[in-house]
Amino acid sequence: MNTKKILRKASLISFLLVNPLPPVFAMPSYMAPTGATSCDQCHLDNFGSGYRPGVLAASASPLGKFPGLIAFLNPKPPAPVGANTKPALHPIDSQWHITVNEAPLSIPLRISDAEDDNVVIKGSVPFGASVSVPTTDPQSHLPIAFLTWKPTATQAGKSYTLTLTANEIGTGRNLVSSALTATVTVWPARNNTLKNVNQLIIQRAQWSNEQLLLAGKVLFNSNVTAAQRSNLLASLKVNLTSKNGLVIDSPQTLSADSNGNWTKSIALNASQVPCVAKINYDGLIATRTVKLAQVETCLP
Repeated sequence: MNTKKILRKASLISFLLVNPLPPVFAMPSYMAPTGATSCDQCHLDNFGSGYRPGVLAASASPLGKFPGLIAFLNPKPPAPVGANTKPALHPIDSQWHITVNEAPLSIPLRISDAEDDNVVIKGSVPFGASVSVPTTDPQSHLPIAFLTWKPTATQAGKSYTLTLTANEIGTGRNLVSSALTATVTVWPARNNTLKNVNQLIIQRAQWSNEQLLLAGKVLFNSNVTAAQRSNLLASLKVNLTSKNGLVIDSPQTLSADSNGNWTKSIALNASQVPCVAKINYDGLIATRTVKLAQVETCLP
């Protein structure tokens, strides 16, 4: 290597030591949450070289890293002066579940409005359900309201359709968002004949290599016979949701040994993983925070 090449290499190393590369990388963990389809949407080429103007500022946005990058990748044309655009309700899961006598259902409803107009949530909800006045979400900095509901025994065994819109309020503001719909299924209170199970425990919850790994234990009442224990372990089917009741997967059958120890592995990507795993066996609830779940994308 000649002297000029050595000097150029030394200059490059010195430059990088003084000006380290910013912490944004072209990785699947960034592409999936932002909806990017190729590296060159943020970088100067598909090899991850350099950054397009505005990428670093977007990743440091007050909205948060991923919301900022999503806004960068999906720019909105500036609205004409004096124009008004209708608000938008962010998508929610289409299926929710709640058991009578359990903690109330809580569905977060995030709202966007280009002009930051004041809005309220209106629509059709089951008897007894209520929607809060929107406040500012500390994470996304967007308006957020919550639909909460604690169904009664007479509402068990039925499914209810939610139809919600975000409505502008204020002088000269009367636009309404597109309707958002979802279905809530209400399960009866726990059946006394199944209360031979005293406690359901999640001892471990971790997301690793695109798999949600769960492990736990079933504790039985002291008067349960060996035959009853065997029958229950053979048909131990649970509902898996996030802490707020967002359905993660179809009902899961837990394979437990004779001592009640069980494990379960479910294939999920980063945007499908719950922040807190919640399992429900006939109204008996167990929860555990999922280790290694990405805070920016995990489901509340």
